[in-house]
Amino acid sequence: MPKPKESFISKFYRERKEEKRKSKKEEERRSKKEEERRSKKEEERRSKKEEKRRSKKEEKKRSVEFQVVCFTNKVQRLTSHLELHKTDYSSERGLRKILGKRQRILAYLSKKNPVRYKELINQLNIRELKRP
Repeated sequence: MPKPKESFISKFYRERKEEKRKSKKEEERRSKKEEERRSKKEEERRSKKEEKRRSKKEEKKRSVEFQVVCFTNKVQRLTSHLELHKTDYSSERGLRKILGKRQRILAYLSKKNPVRYKELINQLNIRELKRP
């Protein structure tokens, strides 16, 4: 059976509905794109600010002196722990590992900058490295 002809009015309303749907979809796409742009810009701003903050902190954390100080604090904590718990062999092993790391870092520092090495050793009351 052939379809009945569409009246002019019904055709008009159908076309109007389609146009509205299309316009809504376009608006949604635009709004999503705008939100993405805004969020990207905000993320870039935040990341730049965080990079500035982090860069200062990371410079301190990356410095050889800071690492040696951290290892020294860990060594002191572990030695006090081992005085109480003499049979804690896993902590003893961890202590030896940290001491080895600290020793390697101090050896590096003594080669690169002997003045800073001496100052650091005097500040932390650490014995000098044994030279082979």
